Amino acid sequence: MKFLFSLLLLFIQFKATASEQELLVSCGKQELAACEKLGAHYISKSDWKNAFMIGEALCGRDMGTGCMFAGTSLLAQGKIAEAQGFLSQGCDKFEPLSCRSLARLMSKAGEKAQANMYFKRACHFGLKDICEDLKNSETWISPSALGLITQMKIDCTDTRSKACLTHLGTINSCVLPLIKLDCQLLAGYLSIYFRAKLIQAEAKAVLTTLYGYQKAMKEKGSYSYDLNVILKGTKPQDRYQYVVGFMKACGKNNTNMRDIYPRAFKHIGPKTTTNILAYFSRGKKDECYDEKAGYEAYAVGSLDPLNLSRLDVWKIDQDQRVEHVLDGLPLP
Repeated sequence: MKFLFSLLLLFIQFKATASEQELLVSCGKQELAACEKLGAHYISKSDWKNAFMIGEALCGRDMGTGCMFAGTSLLAQGKIAEAQGFLSQGCDKFEPLSCRSLARLMSKAGEKAQANMYFKRACHFGLKDICEDLKNSETWISPSALGLITQMKIDCTDTRSKACLTHLGTINSCVLPLIKLDCQLLAGYLSIYFRAKLIQAEAKAVLTTLYGYQKAMKEKGSYSYDLNVILKGTKPQDRYQYVVGFMKACGKNNTNMRDIYPRAFKHIGPKTTTNILAYFSRGKKDECYDEKAGYEAYAVGSLDPLNLSRLDVWKIDQDQRVEHVLDGLPLP
């Protein structure tokens, strides 16, 4: 694969401009971010041939943006069926523009229910500007399918469990009481649902890390409610989905991660941010631990852009007990 990718870049390089040459050199060194920029460059120039070649190569590397580049290039050339294949791969990799393109294709074909689901996937995967138009849209999923979703939320806590795999088999084989449209829509909803489940892992991971820091603090004398002290010298991630911190009532130097790493939360909209921060004001002083005895830390996030008031909340204490306080997984 590496040899073929390098050969592809050499082929393009004969006609490349100076700026393209720089990207080609970096891309040839397996710097995939440069390859993405190169694909976006060709899309912006309507250079569909080169955009497709770069996109197809990146899609083969399991990169959703590459699938989108390839699908977009084929759409522009009128190759609808081939484009749908690449766009489907992109959407399944949580690439929102691929989902939106598929939604538009379904809409043109008169497939309103499928178009709606693809638009929902685009919204959940990051295209927030289209979410408002979807808030009051029809569901189309039958009562039987809704019942299956409810049961899957119980049985698929472990996605590898026998019960969960049985449910997934029911959808894949599309047997009664499900109908064909149910199965198509359920597949779309489950991509939203399982992506949200993956995001939930961040909450538990960050809280567990915080527990480790707090344990080290206690060994030196006392726990703390000041994240500036607890996380001193720690390098943050580029972005977080959950704000982690303590109830505001529990200390004058109380901070949350958004206070100390604001750039890592810039992608979260103002309404969502307001809702999240408001949660940290719920606690009362008499519910707080003394810093020498213990603490409760919270991870608060929003997993459903169609229901911004629904929060997903996790908690950990000094004994490493993790509790799912509020379930904010997306609704069907």
